[in-house]
Amino acid sequence: MKKSILFKYFTIITAIILFSIASFAVILNIFSSNLWKNEQRKLLSSNVKSIAETYSSFSEQIQSVVNIVSTTVGADIYIITNEGRITYCSDPDYNCIHRTRSIPKHLIENALKSDTSFLGTVGIYDSEYYTVTTPLIYNGETIGAVFASASATDLAQYSSRIVGIMIYSAIIIFIFAFTATYFFTAKITKPLRIMSEAAKKMESGDFSTSIPVQSQDEIGQLAAAFERMSKSLASSENMRRSFVSSISHELKTPMTTISGFIDGILDGTIEEEKQQHYLNIVLSETKRLSRLVNSMLQLSKLEMQDYPLKTVDFNLTDVVARSILNLEAKINEKNLNISGLEECGDIHLVADKDLIHQVVYNIIENAVKFTPQNSEIKICIENTDNGAKFSVKNSGKGLSDRELSKIFENFYKTDKSRSEDKTGIGLGLYIVKTIVSLHNGTVKAESTLNEYTEFTISIPNQ
Repeated sequence: MKKSILFKYFTIITAIILFSIASFAVILNIFSSNLWKNEQRKLLSSNVKSIAETYSSFSEQIQSVVNIVSTTVGADIYIITNEGRITYCSDPDYNCIHRTRSIPKHLIENALKSDTSFLGTVGIYDSEYYTVTTPLIYNGETIGAVFASASATDLAQYSSRIVGIMIYSAIIIFIFAFTATYFFTAKITKPLRIMSEAAKKMESGDFSTSIPVQSQDEIGQLAAAFERMSKSLASSENMRRSFVSSISHELKTPMTTISGFIDGILDGTIEEEKQQHYLNIVLSETKRLSRLVNSMLQLSKLEMQDYPLKTVDFNLTDVVARSILNLEAKINEKNLNISGLEECGDIHLVADKDLIHQVVYNIIENAVKFTPQNSEIKICIENTDNGAKFSVKNSGKGLSDRELSKIFENFYKTDKSRSEDKTGIGLGLYIVKTIVSLHNGTVKAESTLNEYTEFTISIPNQ
């Protein structure tokens, strides 16, 4: 049978409470019994000593003293000789048990030597009595001993009263503790129950359950962590669905184009003199698919935890210059002017050179794509306190605030890029952001419509 944490916790706390109450009752009973014995011993001891002293001075009045003391303290008082014979007794019956029964020899010997106290039958009672003795000294000689015996029934009654009080007290305490423990346990385990239910919903893809954080203790911290995890998983799930939807769309379009044109060529729908043209389109779409697959593979590697960076010390200015040379044909085709690079000196950076080269290339290529004919691209490279900063500013149509907020999302393509960039797959800037994040750097975009767009990247030394 599956037991809930509420049941387990409540059972444990209840058992602890019961054990504590029982332990307290036992300890109190022992303590009270010892207290009763000590008080009884003191009372009986002081009275037997008084009788012994009275005997030394007023032996003729000793019987009256024995009777008075017996009545006062509620105990049997009797005096024995060295041989164990009873000479005086508080019981008026001459044939009382004190006279008709014998006290064990070892008790008599101990009583004649010193003050003693013990719990037992003294050899003459049918039940236990608490007995105190003291030697009886007359004219410097021990002539006997004084015994005072009080029934242990009083102790039993005293203990019973203590136990009764403890039982009634325990019932009241237990009812209160039982109720408080139940509600307290239920309150503590409530977030755990909610988290358990939320975890079951997460298994089916439902991340909508909110976990209330009602305390700052370990349970509250766990609830807060679970809430953050839930939101993170929800975000990841949304990103996954968006990614699958985007990649499906990106794959569907070129594959449909390729399939359509190949079918047209094979079944003769496309005339022979036009087949070369359509085969070039098929080749272009195939290359686009290849770039998409390669980008996805790279993203898969970059998004792995603890991606290993191959850091080296390199000249960032050289990397920028080489990227511009790689794009020289496109730059010349649009007759673009690249400025600012001649003003940049040697800017050294410790980072993954290959990845930074890809960042620089993607940013510059992106600027070349969307800069109008006969316009300018301005490049700036400078040192920072702990690394380097690289920025590219190009004139053009610019981006709206909505586009700026989404430009680094995967597969996002602005309306302008959909009409101007037929080869892009919408992963370039997302890859840039991923690489910069791996280096603990920052990337931001600024733009004014119909004026300019500027990307700025800051990379700290690794």
